[in-house]
Amino acid sequence: VVKVYSPSKKLEFEWHCSKEYVSSLALSRDGKQLFVAAIGVDNAEIYTRLLAFKTDKSEPKFDVKIKDTAMLKVLRQTGNKYVAVGNNKTVILTRSGKVKEEITYADDALYTVENDRNNNILLCYKEFGGSKIKMIKIPKSSSENKQAEIDYLPTSIDIKGNDIACALADTVRV
Repeated sequence: VVKVYSPSKKLEFEWHCSKEYVSSLALSRDGKQLFVAAIGVDNAEIYTRLLAFKTDKSEPKFDVKIKDTAMLKVLRQTGNKYVAVGNNKTVILTRSGKVKEEITYADDALYTVENDRNNNILLCYKEFGGSKIKMIKIPKSSSENKQAEIDYLPTSIDIKGNDIACALADTVRV
């Protein structure tokens, strides 16, 4: 069961998910929109349902089934994008639930996903046996993603606007 409460503790929204496991939620800042990832299995095949709700309605705005992946984190970017990050792919959806872009990577290659307060997203996954990190910045407002690679596995990564900081032992590179 997924429930959303107002600041005064009034129940605003309730959704029952009986067949799947809810793996991630993203609630808009005003509490009026909710993005949900629910993982399930059908005939020994894993899938994730991605659903977007307005919290004043019980029916989803969209309900998209993505096969062969477990979505681990969902992020709602203000404006026109929803982003779902999984164990082997990241999916960018339009506000109507249409798949706009799919970024694939090897199983278990996901390194981290970060977002800043402006809803820019940084997706990082390992390549070449883990010797390199591919970084993809999914900007809030632009439709074009930016990519970069680094030749080491950082201990920490953070994003703020156009700046990306990567730490390795006692060194931080921006």
